[in-house]
This record gives sequence, C-alpha cells and structure tokens, in this order.
Amino acid sequence: MHSKIDCSSEMPLVSIVIPVYNGSNYLADAIESVLGQTYPACEVLVINDGSTDEGATAAIAHRYDGSIRYFEKANGGVASALNEGIRQMHGTYFAWLSHDDTFLPEKIAWQMERIQASGDPTTIAQANYIFENVATGTSIATPYDVLYGMDRVARGVFLLLWTEEHFSNLLVHRSHFDRVGLFDEGNLTAQDQEMQFRLLRGQKTVFEPHPVSRIRMHDASGTHTMHERLLVENRKMYLDALHALSEQEIVWEFGRRSTLYCHVAAVLFSMGGGEELASVEELLRESIQEERGTQNLDNIGEDMPPVYLFGAGQYGRRLRYELAARRIPVACFFDNDARKDGTCIDGVPCHLPDQIPRNGAGVLIIAQKAYGDAMRQAQGLTQLTCMTKYKADQWLFEHPPIRLPEACI
Repeated sequence: MHSKIDCSSEMPLVSIVIPVYNGSNYLADAIESVLGQTYPACEVLVINDGSTDEGATAAIAHRYDGSIRYFEKANGGVASALNEGIRQMHGTYFAWLSHDDTFLPEKIAWQMERIQASGDPTTIAQANYIFENVATGTSIATPYDVLYGMDRVARGVFLLLWTEEHFSNLLVHRSHFDRVGLFDEGNLTAQDQEMQFRLLRGQKTVFEPHPVSRIRMHDASGTHTMHERLLVENRKMYLDALHALSEQEIVWEFGRRSTLYCHVAAVLFSMGGGEELASVEELLRESIQEERGTQNLDNIGEDMPPVYLFGAGQYGRRLRYELAARRIPVACFFDNDARKDGTCIDGVPCHLPDQIPRNGAGVLIIAQKAYGDAMRQAQGLTQLTCMTKYKADQWLFEHPPIRLPEACI
C-alpha cells in the first residue's frame, strides 16, 4: 500500500477538528502537523472552548489566519467543542486532533488510501500511533497489528475495549454522525471512548500499521487534572458497553467472553472498582464456569518462573489482577516512586528498582504503556527476561482466565 491515492476525481475533503482550552503550550505544534499533511484536501478547524489564558490560545491560532478556520465559544467541555466542529465542518471525513498531540505527515493520505481500497467510502480507518513521554523525550510506537493480526484489530470495538484505542488514530466518514449522533456533552472526560464505542460497534474497519499520530503524555493533560471524574465516567462507559454487546459480538471480537470480562474487570479494579466491578465480576464468574468444559484450563499457571512487575500504578495493578485470574502470582512490584517503597499493594510487596533480582529465573514485565525509559533502566539492573506490557497483554489474550481473582480484592 501507500503508493496510490485515486486522483481521477476530486479528492474528498477531510476536516480536522482541534478543540482547545488554555492550550497555548502545544497548539502551534498541532496546527503545523495538520498543515503539513501530504494529503492535499484538508481543512483545519480550531475550536477555542472559552479559554481563560488572557488571549494566549487565541494569539497562537491567529498566527495561522488564512490557513485555518477559527471559532470561539463559551466553555462547555471537549465534547461541546467537537460538536461545534462537526456542525461547522465542510469535509466528507472527520478527524479529531487534541491540541497537545500531533499527526504524522502521512496520517490522512495513508488512511484515505486504506478507505479507498476497501471499496466503501464509509469504512472507518484505524491505525497504530506513538506515545511520547514529554518529561524524558522518549517515544514508543504501538504494534497492535503484529500482536493480534490485521483481521482482529479491524474488528469493531476490539482495540477500544482492549483499552488501546485513541481517537487520533481514527478517520471517520461524516455520515456516521447521522447514524450514532454527536458527542455526549454531559460526559466531560470519557467522551472519546463513549463515542468510539458508538462509532465502532459492529463495524468492519481498515487498519493502517504505520503510526499516524503522536500522543503526548504530560502532567497538564486532562487525564491528570480531572483524574477522579475520569475514573467515574470511564467505569460507567465500560459497564454500559458490556451490557450493550451481545454474546455473538463478544465472541466475534474476543473469541471468549471470559477474556473480555476479565480484562474489563481488571481495568475497573485499577480504577477503584465500585459497583461496576462487582457487576463485571459476576459476568466473569459465569463465563468461566460455562467455558471450563471446552478446554483444559487448569494448568495455565503451572511451572511459571517468578513474575515481577515494574510499575505499581494503574497498569501494574491491572496486570496483577489479570495474572491472578490465570493463577500466576506476582512476586513483587517495583516502582521509582519512593513513597511506595516498603508498602504492600494489592497484597504484593513493592520496592524501588534497585531491589530487582540481578539474575536467576524470572520475568520482569514493564507495566507501562510508554515503556522505553523503564525498559532501559531495568536492563541496566538485571539479567532477568524483560517483557513489555504489550507482549504481556498478547499472552493474556491467548490464555483465558480460569478463576475470579478474589485474592486481589
């Protein structure tokens, strides 16, 4: 692929919407990345959602007068800004770029080529992307097509409910908003996942293996500043999604119901649990009981070397839960946060990385999405086998759970 965009007729216009609130720190980078697209038929809509930074965000946008379409509105949240962008867009296709992220130059061209090759202009395009750690400057590209196969990653909500989807890796025909409606403006933090579920459910998509966007990880992002509300709204989103899906849909996308239920239960556990976790754990319990007769699952955790987790945050706790569901104990957490040293997290001791065993049998899983810095640190400390969080997730997908991990609760 990546050789031919059909230029025999007028290229469809792609509208790229950038919602922004007090975003003068990164907005110029986002705009430049869109203006630098190799696909020539793009329009840029910057929606200023009532910024209160004494005109700093507006000043950045006005640098590009004549090259972008700029709108200001009263503050109403990301969903309301995106809806304004959708109402104002002239394009046939919609893409959302957060003001603190960027598109790679070929993002739109590559995905439009995939859509054209599908034979259906309304096909939704997905893709890999890059995580960038602002504090260290390191980056990691996702490998989802390699881990799960092109067919699997192009199935509806697979990547979304496997907690690996980002809206920046989508390209969506505008007709889908007639089908599913606009963003939920009452949802202030999980509006992206909730809309992705509506857009992707039941759809056969196309997948671009090259990374198409760069996701910045930094402390000023909404993920950090509205963390508690994000946990509440995400827990609701996951539970609502599971209740909406039929058994046939789950099996088509995940192979086994227990695989999805266990993953979502682990995510909910790492988000504080609540009544949502109890509901999903009941689904998990029932699915494990029903599936036990279809495969010998009792020996999954036997003869495993010691397993250690580098990272005692949300991803580490989630992996701990999923491993326990497969009867695989975690010997220890390791974390660079000195406040966690000597504590016990979910029944597992936690220490600083200098306590990682230097050699011997064992697997050290780097429980972080942007794992590059931690991987280099670990490899300088130990000769243990080091595994990325992505490879661990692939293994979990291939080995279904065999019990409800009450020991984690």
